[in-house]
Amino acid sequence: MKKLMAFLGVLTVVISTFIYFRYQAYKEKKDKEQLIFEQYYNIEGLEAKAYGQKLAVYDGDLRIIDLGTKKEIKVIEIPGKVVLGFDIFEDKIIWADLRNENDEENKKDLMEKANSDIFLYDMGKDEMKQITSDKAAQTKPVIWGKYIAWQDNRDDELEDGYPQWNIYLYDMESGSETRITKERGIHTDCKIYDGKVVWEDGRNFYGLQSIRLKSDVPINNTDIYMYIIEQDRYVSIASGMYKESNADIWEDYIVWEGRQELNRNADVMLYDIKSMETKDITKDPYGQKDPAVSDELMVWIDEKNGLESFDCIEKEKNGKSDLGIYDMKNGEMILIEEEGAQILCSVTPEYIVYTSKKDAKNSEIKVKRYYRTRIE
Repeated sequence: MKKLMAFLGVLTVVISTFIYFRYQAYKEKKDKEQLIFEQYYNIEGLEAKAYGQKLAVYDGDLRIIDLGTKKEIKVIEIPGKVVLGFDIFEDKIIWADLRNENDEENKKDLMEKANSDIFLYDMGKDEMKQITSDKAAQTKPVIWGKYIAWQDNRDDELEDGYPQWNIYLYDMESGSETRITKERGIHTDCKIYDGKVVWEDGRNFYGLQSIRLKSDVPINNTDIYMYIIEQDRYVSIASGMYKESNADIWEDYIVWEGRQELNRNADVMLYDIKSMETKDITKDPYGQKDPAVSDELMVWIDEKNGLESFDCIEKEKNGKSDLGIYDMKNGEMILIEEEGAQILCSVTPEYIVYTSKKDAKNSEIKVKRYYRTRIE
């Protein structure tokens, strides 16, 4: 009897172990669903951004496309056909333009001195509202929830040379406007998500840097900072010796371009707000630019096969950049190679949006839809 009981005990352990490992294998297989990308929509344009099923396309004017029906639902005509940044959230689209600037020289060549203002169009109410009226430059607005943020040079102390920029915040419910950045410097390229603002911070860079040049020189020591609105709290995200730039945020993830030592070619960095951990995603000798992040994917412009520009002396590298992707769920790197130069990418939980250029003059907007399918 004792031998039988011992045998049954061993058999139970063996069966339990077998079931456990089979379950783990099934779970691992289930968790590693394959990502599928399909070319979903194309339209002529210079740049585009999406939120939900709405796509905002800039082609001189701003066109709103319903991605569900692939039909145009609104055209916002822009005086002068120049937009200095735009964004979309739910039924609201914001942008900066030059309709209030009377100096033609500023409109053409001196954008940092031009009187650009920010405007909001509410598609649900069919109403347009001017958000800023200061005679300085307000550009690159972003929107999420009840907040709008932008970069602003109204506090510039220098009449000549490169301007000082700050990040401003506007509460659409209260109508209040707040300067976020307190330190002197050139603070630019803000992004916003659910009460958190991130930007490229120039408090530790004491040289001169032009917003127009978008210099990638590593010793231009800009950093990445975050401001949590409801807590009125500032957090240093990346403050290395060299240039960190072009941040984006989604949920608990922040991404940016990080440079090491004197290498102009940036890597894509990922920061997890909850764990406070930073990870170098690409870490190779090639350039990765303009990273964007959503709930499961990171995307960026990748220069492994060539450059995103068409005016480089190395002609064989001109206009050959691709779309880099990091699947955060499966930990996999993906490179989507296409003809020409891929630039200005962004990502939502359903779509990847980017501009594709076959030459220096012509461009089109591409929208890729992505989803997962179980590997059998």
